[in-house]
Parts: sequence; C-alpha cells; structure tokens
Amino acid sequence: MKKLILFLLVLSIGLMGCMPLYQQQGYANEADFKFAQTLGNSTPQRINGLKSYGITSKEDFDKLLAEIKAANYSDNTNWDTIFSYLKDRKDAKAAGIPILKQRDARLKAEKAAADKAAAEEKQRKIDFAKNYPFTAILSCEMNGRNFGNLAVCFSDRSGGTELNLTNGSEVNVYKNYQLQNLGREQQDGLHIPLRRNFSIKAQNASDYGILRLQILDSATGRVIDNQAAGHWKVVAIKN
Repeated sequence: MKKLILFLLVLSIGLMGCMPLYQQQGYANEADFKFAQTLGNSTPQRINGLKSYGITSKEDFDKLLAEIKAANYSDNTNWDTIFSYLKDRKDAKAAGIPILKQRDARLKAEKAAADKAAAEEKQRKIDFAKNYPFTAILSCEMNGRNFGNLAVCFSDRSGGTELNLTNGSEVNVYKNYQLQNLGREQQDGLHIPLRRNFSIKAQNASDYGILRLQILDSATGRVIDNQAAGHWKVVAIKN
C-alpha cells in the first residue's frame, strides 16, 4: 500500500510538471495568464470577472480605470471598487439612470440591509440572554493558552473523567468524546449556553493541561467566575 501511494504521488507530480504553466496556475488558457501578468496582482477569478464584462486586455483595463476616474466614482481603484463600478455601470444602463445615481442607490440599500442585520443580531442576543443569561467557557490550557482540544483535560489511560452539568431542567453526565455537543468551540474554549439555574462540576484528568472554567454574563460578556484546576483537581459552580 505504501509503495502504491508513493507511486501515485510521484505520478501526480510528474503529470503536474507536464502541464502548461497557465494550467498549473489555474487559468483557462495562456491568453488569460498573460493578461493577468500585465495586471501584477490578479487571479484567475479576477480575470474571469473582468472577462464577463468584456475586459480582456491591459488596454481595456487601463481604459476602465480612466473611466472610473473620469466619472468621479471613487478615490480608490482597488479590486472591490473596480467590480462595484462594473456592476453599477451595467445596472445603471439597464435602469436608464446615471451611474452615480445607481451607486448611491446601491450604497443606500446596502446600508439599510446592514442596519437591519445589525438590529436583528442585537435582538437575537437580547432574546438569547433572556433564555440563557449565562455562558460557560471550558478550556484546557497549556502555558496559559487554550490547547484547542478540551477532551485532553478529560482523558487518561483509565478512561478519563466526566463533566456533570445541570442546565435548567436537564441533568446529564458527559464523557470526553461528548463535550463538543454541548456548545460552540471558539478560540478561547468551548462556549456552553446556560439557563438561569445551572450547576457544573468537572475534574481534570490531564497531568500537563490546566482545566479552566469561566462563567460569563451573556448580555454583557462580564466574567462572573473564573476557576482553574490542575491534575485531579475540580472546577465547580452552582447557581
């Protein structure tokens, strides 16, 4: 099996070496690759995007930049601006309105959508905090930083330890392989939404990791409790 894998790897490398450079770089053809080279910082996706608007050469591209400047569309000519201009130009033509009017209408609509999304997210957090006023963050730390694998602090050769959790009316015991079902893993640890009445108890089975438990106010993010436990020590809190 190892010989077969090695053979396939060597074969794939050999086939890659036989491919034209433009294909290796992800371009559809050599003309697209050469066009991209004239732009300096392009990609196959950007080239395809430009082609969809009829921009197929450096000359076309330079004319487009001059057009953007002449229209007083934006002080920037980065890629976001370029593709926004192309889209606005197309939509303005279809609507029979000046491009700046189309740009302003789009920006207004985008702002309204962003404001609506922000308001909905704010309300979601308020509703969430009503149902889950507290959040537990469980992490397994090494050298003061989250190890990124909480199960390490619940594992040893004898089978490991368990997490005892009462969350509202639910009472459960979780093994190390079940922990991820409790919440959402983030950079600082596993976030577990908690009802108003809860209790958590966990014992650290790791001889090198530090088990940390933090309790946060879900609405404000304020840390209410912060505990750490070494080998065979326990973190526990009840509300």
